Amino acid sequence: MGREATGGEVSVRARRRFEALDAALYDPRRRRYRAAPGSRRSASLWPFTTAWSAAASLAALVGEQATHLASFEEGLAAYRRCRRPLAASRLGYRASPRGIGGPIFSDDNAWVALARLAEHATTGARATLERAEASVAFVLAGWRSCATPVPGGIVWQRRPLGGSRNTCATAPAACAAARLALLGRGARYREWAERLVNWVEEACGRTDGLYADRVESDGRRVDSIFSYNQGAMIGAGALLSELTGERAYVERAERAAAATLARGVADLVRQPVAFNAVLLRNLLLLDAMRPDPAYRRFVLAYYAEVAPASADSLLAHGRDWLNPTAALVQIEALLAGAPPQP
Repeated sequence: MGREATGGEVSVRARRRFEALDAALYDPRRRRYRAAPGSRRSASLWPFTTAWSAAASLAALVGEQATHLASFEEGLAAYRRCRRPLAASRLGYRASPRGIGGPIFSDDNAWVALARLAEHATTGARATLERAEASVAFVLAGWRSCATPVPGGIVWQRRPLGGSRNTCATAPAACAAARLALLGRGARYREWAERLVNWVEEACGRTDGLYADRVESDGRRVDSIFSYNQGAMIGAGALLSELTGERAYVERAERAAAATLARGVADLVRQPVAFNAVLLRNLLLLDAMRPDPAYRRFVLAYYAEVAPASADSLLAHGRDWLNPTAALVQIEALLAGAPPQP
């Protein structure tokens, strides 16, 4: 890409891409997104939260009105299990909007909590913080202390017979709990954050410093490596170190970061952009606490590989256009100077 773009230039690219995303996919009447240009199918919950987090990051640079940040809570209503908003947070949100329904995933609801916390970081709205807290309560209810073997962990899909306990649900829940504790919402969130991080460390920690994907219901560990799992554990470690003053947490985060960088940008390019955005925003969160020029260089190298030449371009991953494009907007907003959120 030649010389490194300035923060102002990347900010302009992020805003133009968000505008292009809205023009192609956003339905202002329903306050939600379509899955692809021209499609009548609405996006599922996780891409919706990726756009929400991207809007929160961009709003920190260009203002809330330019990103219709306040509209996301209205759009979320389509994914509710019941009509009452706060009760809906406590009961969780479905993967697909009204009229389709579908399963309920703990990780989807953890991303809702983190998107709300990212919005709160920009607006300071108390109601947004309270809704985030309700979402965290729902996710924490997925903890399986009686699971055997390997007790603990957040169950991935909410169903009567249980199932796998995944890093992608447990580690983001730890990030959200740690943020709530740092915001003074109660000591119980510190306890939860430590419990969650320590479970992932013990159940899914690998000898190379990275984290496995999940523990199946029969106790078998699946060692697959996904970038968003590494990112969530890096962010949780950084936040817990800030919260507790214990160096062990940030040292684990640095070890995971070093192991991730050692795998190289080529490894990231093979993974979805939305997975990588979780990694990169948490890598920059760690960088804000324990500066290391290698972290930003890694983010820039990845961005150079995936960013289209035109700031008006959308990305696609299979039939999904929203998740990769919104993730790229978030990466651009962070490179432009938006404060990183987990």
